[in-house]
Amino acid sequence: MVDRRDMVKALLGLPLAARKATLLGPALATLMAAQAARAEPVTIILAVAALLARYIASRNATDGGLMAMTVANHDLLMAALDKLNDIQNRLARIYQAIANLPDEIDKMLTAHEVRQFQNEITAVVIGYRELILNKDPAQPDEKWIQSASTQVRLRPLLNRLQQARQNLKVLDRQDPATALAVAPAGFVENSLLNLLQTPHKEIQNTLTSVYLDWFDAMANPKIVGSAAQYTLAATQRHNIASLAASESTIGKQLNFPAQQRNGSVEVSLGRRFDLLETRSTGLACGGLNDFTPGVEANCEPGGPPGHGGRAIKPDRTPVESDRLASVFGTPDPDEKTLLANPKLLNDNGWLVEAICRGGRAPRNGPHYRISKDVSLTEVELADTDGTPTGVMLWKFEQPPEKRFTGDGGAGGCEVVIEDANNDNDRAYNRIEQLSAFKTGDVNFAVFDKLIDQINLERARFAFGLEALSVAQTARDQLEKIIRSYG
Repeated sequence: MVDRRDMVKALLGLPLAARKATLLGPALATLMAAQAARAEPVTIILAVAALLARYIASRNATDGGLMAMTVANHDLLMAALDKLNDIQNRLARIYQAIANLPDEIDKMLTAHEVRQFQNEITAVVIGYRELILNKDPAQPDEKWIQSASTQVRLRPLLNRLQQARQNLKVLDRQDPATALAVAPAGFVENSLLNLLQTPHKEIQNTLTSVYLDWFDAMANPKIVGSAAQYTLAATQRHNIASLAASESTIGKQLNFPAQQRNGSVEVSLGRRFDLLETRSTGLACGGLNDFTPGVEANCEPGGPPGHGGRAIKPDRTPVESDRLASVFGTPDPDEKTLLANPKLLNDNGWLVEAICRGGRAPRNGPHYRISKDVSLTEVELADTDGTPTGVMLWKFEQPPEKRFTGDGGAGGCEVVIEDANNDNDRAYNRIEQLSAFKTGDVNFAVFDKLIDQINLERARFAFGLEALSVAQTARDQLEKIIRSYG
């Protein structure tokens, strides 16, 4: 048998990034809010839902007027109902946010029946509030409550609440979204039962058998679909993804903190990076050394031997320049002209010993380089309006690549030596085709996907944890109410 109190206590007492990371102090929250974390829409929705749930839990943490619902006092009831109305409005925001979550894991949170139940409770609270607002100020509270007209108007409110509660209960739902809706319902039903002068023993039985048992089921991780099971399952998936991330190429370079394989709650979300620390590593680097090799002079044999005269070599060295000019029209004919007229050369008494093609000195151009890095830090996710949610996420990004010329940063990089003809675009385009960058893109995609999964599980954990907190604080208050009846 799972001990509910130990279960919730363990969850709410998690170290580091678990409970502590989801409940930062104001100063730290302000500091973290300046940073941004890219996150998937589902992650943001769940993180914001967790933020709202934490507010609701804080409203229930002390009686704050809710205990006043056990007495028939006009002013105290109004304060309590105002508080409940605020809670219901925030619940509406949560249900609106999670209504279209796409993942199958979160489908349990989007049930129409839960939203319908919350709407019914809201309608009851509004009707209850209107009833009290219409009370004659001159009429004593006790007399007003005992009047037949008041009793007649209270009864339909109770019936409506109980019918909605029974419709939801029969579906056997204990998920985090249900926990948020059920918590305020217990206070409203208790108040209505009390004002309708229901025997205390009957109120105690209802609160115990319906609400306390319901909250116990929500905190039981062995029940599939319970808030506790949803929360712990998130830690287990978080551990698996974290382990995979730590064993990936980039994870090893960043020394990414792997989680224990046993899925222990106590370590499942603990951080190992110092807060605000950023770790960076190279993703890929490559270069091209623009180089055109030299060519040695190459001499080929010329015409047949035995003829008088001097050798003709196409290196533009004058050979009897006046005769060359008279034959070729220039004292320095080019190689093409000489090669095209071997017979003319021989007929004029020149022996073509060799035709030499001139050499070329090597050309050393610029050394082009491209370097790509990635960075990872842990930051607090903020709502779209900039409000810190308290949920810590990994911020994984790739700064703009660095392009430069020179030999800096070439160590360990893939470098090719090719002729780029001093063309920057040609050189950089060639570098980007190197295998190092293709491999880097694959490594980035693998790690980025794991980080998204880890961040999503952290948001799920935060939402489940805060829903459990709401259920636990409501349960504690209802236990006080039960004891107050003697």
